[in-house]
Amino acid sequence: MTRLDALEQVLTAAEAVLNARDDQMLTRVELETLADAVRHARGKTIYLVATLARYVLVDAASEAEARALGERALHEMYADMRERLGKDVPIKIMSVRPATHEEIELQRSHDEIMAREAINEISG
Repeated sequence: MTRLDALEQVLTAAEAVLNARDDQMLTRVELETLADAVRHARGKTIYLVATLARYVLVDAASEAEARALGERALHEMYADMRERLGKDVPIKIMSVRPATHEEIELQRSHDEIMAREAINEISG
């Protein structure tokens, strides 16, 4: 087994831990540190992809990959507007750039709030 094969196995195992987050006794900081290490080892960066009104964060190895992933994610995000208007809504990407630490933290906080609200809806 080459060193590269061994590294690939470590990354695969680390990703499995990330996917099993709810079953693990890890703190948010530990999980985020692991996620960042895996992302960097895979040669990826978190990119912000934005229209004038909405944005998404995507893990990508390049700006071109971020644009493609972001366009798909934004298309899903604009489903509510397409439904409301009854027609397709063109998506014009205005910005693709590495996300700042503050933007990543803001998105993580938003995701946690949305997850708690979903749990409250199911429980209540």
